[in-house]
Amino acid sequence: MIKEFARQFCLAARDAGIEKLNFYMEEKFSRDISVYKDALEHLNFSETSQLFIEGLVDGKAGSVFVENYDPAMIPDYIQSLRDCAAISGKEFIPYELEGLKRTPFVDYHYTDLNSTVQAMCQASRIAREYDSRIDEGIQVHVNETGRRFTLADERGNIATDVVVGGKAGIHLVARDGQLVQPGGRGKPYNTENLPDMDELARIASWGAVSRLGATSCPTGGYPVVLDSRVVGELLDAFMPAFFAQNIHSRMSVLAGRLGEQLTGENISILEDPYMAGGFCTRNFDDEGSPATQKAIVDQGRLCCWLHNRETAQKDGVPSGGNGFKTKFNEAVSTGYTNVYIPQGEKSLEELLHQMGTGLYITGVSGVFAGARPNSGDFSLISSGYRVENGKMARAVNQITIAGNFFDMLKDVLAVGSDEYWMIAPNGSVRTPSLYVKNLAISGKE
Repeated sequence: MIKEFARQFCLAARDAGIEKLNFYMEEKFSRDISVYKDALEHLNFSETSQLFIEGLVDGKAGSVFVENYDPAMIPDYIQSLRDCAAISGKEFIPYELEGLKRTPFVDYHYTDLNSTVQAMCQASRIAREYDSRIDEGIQVHVNETGRRFTLADERGNIATDVVVGGKAGIHLVARDGQLVQPGGRGKPYNTENLPDMDELARIASWGAVSRLGATSCPTGGYPVVLDSRVVGELLDAFMPAFFAQNIHSRMSVLAGRLGEQLTGENISILEDPYMAGGFCTRNFDDEGSPATQKAIVDQGRLCCWLHNRETAQKDGVPSGGNGFKTKFNEAVSTGYTNVYIPQGEKSLEELLHQMGTGLYITGVSGVFAGARPNSGDFSLISSGYRVENGKMARAVNQITIAGNFFDMLKDVLAVGSDEYWMIAPNGSVRTPSLYVKNLAISGKE
């Protein structure tokens, strides 16, 4: 239906004197499942398709979003495209699709529904039976999503990319008298293989029970091991500091620092759009620029910015394939594919043993309010555990960790061999745990 609509749109546009066209189509397939108290609570399937058309009108770019594929609407859409071009003043840049690597067209497949629900119900039972203090109201959820991106032009050139991924999670509450502690665990996964739901249930249950009665700790500077999940949230929050559009607008602390030693030599930040097992694997971005592997930070040295076509043109460099839409109905901004910090050689247990005494931070909240890419500073409500003689001791909460993200990365004494994947609005990140020499903690006596 959409292909036929696009064909008729091309013919009508040509008759209206519009010779150049870019078509951007996004198809989304989604399934949400939730289990509550060992029973299926919610099941929802969703399929959507959206079309964005950009055309060259009197030397300027006009654009229109298409929601109704009735051919009778084409004259109205062409008029909207003309009206947009008259006021936008934006340059039209045609897609260059001939040399793009293409993903073969594939139908989207979910995991088997019956076995998925059974695994979710079993995880709920395992969590409930883990400890008598686990509340009955256990919720398990699974979301699986596939997105197909198609770029085309008026000459019939077409390129398609496919991104698939799922996320499973469990939420529960531990109670002991007046003490109440929520807990949870989530994990992204390839939609061909559901993660170990039993293990998620045990980890979530242990986390909630072990934090019952958690208390604060005195204010001061502490050696800290940051859990890989915390590192992932921080890296994702500070990735906009590497966006060229923020460099140009002086909204990044990294403006003017290209080539500097930004972090310790044991830290690199790399992007690999073709990474096996990555959750944002792309051959090209939403502007039709080829995706490229790149070292953003190489052994501590700041090597490059992330560009879309507009910022790349301003700086006289290739785009690098980082022009992405955060939302379909918004203009192209900047994003990334699979960004990661390479793993080290030490397990989490070895990091804690090396630290000896300090804090193991396992959770932070309010990241996007408390992390500021324009300065590099962060101040985050956190929780975790005391570490004594290299072993986890009592749980701590009601503390705040604070510092500068890039300065903190200069103080990393060791990098863990573990990894955590995080699917984010701008892409996906993979991070290990980090042992940091010193971090400011605000707490209570």
